[in-house]
Amino acid sequence: MVAEFDSIIREHIRRAQAREIQFTYLGPKIQNELIQTLAGEVRSAIVTKVKHAKYFSVILDCTPDASHEEQMSLVIRCVDESMDSSMVQEYWIEFLKVDDTSGLGLFTELTNVLTNLELDVDNIRGQVYDNGANMSGRHKGVQKRLLEINPRAFYTPCGCHSLNLALCDMANCCSKAMSFFGVIQRIYTVFSSSPKRWKIFKDKVEDPKTKSEAKSLATYELENFEFLLGMVIWYKLLHAFNTVSKFFQAENIDIDEAIKLLEALILFLENYGESGFASAMDEAKQIAVEMGIEAVSLMKVAVKRFEQFKHYEETFGFLFNSERLKSMDVNSLLKSCKNLEQYLSHNGHLDIIGDDLCTELLVLKCYLPGETKRAIDVLNYLKKMNGCFPNACIAYKILLTIPVTVASAERSFSKLKLIKPYLRSTMS
Repeated sequence: MVAEFDSIIREHIRRAQAREIQFTYLGPKIQNELIQTLAGEVRSAIVTKVKHAKYFSVILDCTPDASHEEQMSLVIRCVDESMDSSMVQEYWIEFLKVDDTSGLGLFTELTNVLTNLELDVDNIRGQVYDNGANMSGRHKGVQKRLLEINPRAFYTPCGCHSLNLALCDMANCCSKAMSFFGVIQRIYTVFSSSPKRWKIFKDKVEDPKTKSEAKSLATYELENFEFLLGMVIWYKLLHAFNTVSKFFQAENIDIDEAIKLLEALILFLENYGESGFASAMDEAKQIAVEMGIEAVSLMKVAVKRFEQFKHYEETFGFLFNSERLKSMDVNSLLKSCKNLEQYLSHNGHLDIIGDDLCTELLVLKCYLPGETKRAIDVLNYLKKMNGCFPNACIAYKILLTIPVTVASAERSFSKLKLIKPYLRSTMS
């Protein structure tokens, strides 16, 4: 296959077939060794970048593969400074086969692989997992065990999972909303048992049971004002949540952008709770009139999540963008720098010195160009200053290292299904 596109390999294949050479390197054992060698070189290059960055975050996710063996995907997030411009990167490292999926088992697997990669656990400044108890548990989960040995490995619940939980919270607060989703579930149950049942919407079906179930759903569930109102409300809500979720899944998203998106989403929900519901009622009533359905009144919306993001804003907020930094007076800036120094200290070791950071930022405010706004832009500007602002560089690097979601790890499982399908997983 490669020979079709590569002249060197084509010549090698020709010589092998003509028996002009003794060693062909085409056997499966040699091919696997070559693949492992290439993988080792790629991994080594990534680890070199992570070591150069010093501070990094770990992103973990677990799922069974096609052969039902539990796989843990490890992704490392850091600020890559190997190019002219610094970039936030999330590097997939490897899949780890895990036999013990408890918090202790996963934590042991994580520390072992970091030790093998010669990465210092003390340099972890962020960790993000899904909301499974073995990962995010406050008492025996991976996040708790890692915080016990490194309190600066700040734990962030996955932003996308938290969005889903926020929707569940909203649904649980409203029994009518749950009835809407209950209808959806019943529709799926009725028709998923046999693909032929969907023909009820196109063709005449003779099966009396199928006819009865479909007629019951249409008459008592779909032709119902509560269902119509649920359709209108949840369409708008899910659209808003989906938009934020897509932004959250970007590899280079940082805490500042995540908080801005969440603030906008919360503002949308607050406004929707005040005026959007009335608009949805009017829209649902109009549809009901057209369908000849009687309209009734119901529903209430609520949301509560993302406490950790608020905590990040209180700690790192003054570094989020240049406008916020420039607007701070000396006393407020010094207080924020002192607070960050305490936040980034452990066992007498300090990542930054608050007084020095304050002095650097006071000078930096006078030099920053107008187009330098985001945290990554400020870090790239500092990089050009040849080490004149060491504390500021460290503070911005740690801020940008903190992850938002486990999306990169989840995407790796999508690739795993492509390269390791069921048949290959079960071959002897």
